[in-house]
Amino acid sequence: MQRPAYHFAPEKNWMNDPNGTVFDGTFYHLFYQYNPFGSEWGNIHWGYACSRDLVHWERCGVRLAPRREEGEEHCFSGCAFPYGGGYKLAYTSVGFGEGAAAERAVQVFCNADGAFARIERRAVLGADANPFPVREWRDPFLFSYGKTVFLLLAGRRGGRGGIFYYTAADGTLERWTFGGELFGRDGALLECPNAVLFGERMLLLYSLGGGGVRYAAGDFDGKSLAVREEGDADCGDAFYATNLSGSACGKPVLFGWLRETASVPAPGGWYSGCLALPRTVELRGYTPVFRPVPTLSQVEGGALPAGAPAGRAHISLQSGQTLTLCGGEGEFLRFTAGGGTLRAERRCAFAGAAETPLSMPCAGGAEIYTDGTAVEAYAGGRAMSLRWYGQPLRLPAEGGVFARGMNAARFTDAE
Repeated sequence: MQRPAYHFAPEKNWMNDPNGTVFDGTFYHLFYQYNPFGSEWGNIHWGYACSRDLVHWERCGVRLAPRREEGEEHCFSGCAFPYGGGYKLAYTSVGFGEGAAAERAVQVFCNADGAFARIERRAVLGADANPFPVREWRDPFLFSYGKTVFLLLAGRRGGRGGIFYYTAADGTLERWTFGGELFGRDGALLECPNAVLFGERMLLLYSLGGGGVRYAAGDFDGKSLAVREEGDADCGDAFYATNLSGSACGKPVLFGWLRETASVPAPGGWYSGCLALPRTVELRGYTPVFRPVPTLSQVEGGALPAGAPAGRAHISLQSGQTLTLCGGEGEFLRFTAGGGTLRAERRCAFAGAAETPLSMPCAGGAEIYTDGTAVEAYAGGRAMSLRWYGQPLRLPAEGGVFARGMNAARFTDAE
């Protein structure tokens, strides 16, 4: 399987959620859930990488490892927040034994310098911070509103999945006071809450028990969120576990994990998972608008990072057209724009790969990004992310029709 070139992926081994995503004015810093010992989930550390442009990344190894001698088996997801000339890191600590993640997780707060060269564990927040029992308590996210710093955590209270908020008790950002439930859904498991404010309007993002990323947008007054609109943050079947940062363009940037959608967690055998393309976030009324970050103009017309092999491209699809990307014999990935909808169909020879048809609203044309097994489409401020495990694609020649050997792609009029 082709490893993605401009979608961030580990050189080898397993990765999942993006963590601690921040922009310091020059560099973007990225942590991510990482297994340094294999290409399947387990032994969760925080890998670290940095970038000037969100396209080219320097991978810098592991920066946060479980303290097994203290009973810590995994460093689950969390965030980074500016603090004291450096950052406050927060993550969910999971111990050993059955039920540890669901019933005995705690939240750990660390101080880090501006380059994340030194990370010092400082404080632990236990489940007694809640006035009622909470299971699946995880994924801290910090944000500020006015002069108050807020902490979000996801959890399950009885049969209801909730996103709970806490306020900083003092300037250490290590002691927290329970505020209440910001958002919840009956019968659901919620994970990875993120929030970004546009004045008094809040966009809340959360992952829904393995089934995708949802949003709830509304008015926030520091105590409650009056939800005005809800929906899918991505119309595909691979996008999950988001995080946010600032950016050079002045807009929030959304990161997300592109999970594998095949019957084995590591289809290539040596690595698993990558990140979606970083995308800017805006609110149009209460509707989120997602677009690839401006620096991804580097992939316009197939101008790719140095050393990237053929098979990665950015292709514009006009309304009324069908784009068919062909791999091996009988394999294809087909996008059709028309009738107010962008539709995606896929077939591949890889056993157990997802082939469910996908669609999203599309009033005009769409921008398609292909990069190994990672494929994304953008149209009208919406996004669709998917994985396709066909044989390598090839870059287009002039005129919109191209072929090399058994690999081809073509544009046709939509039926």
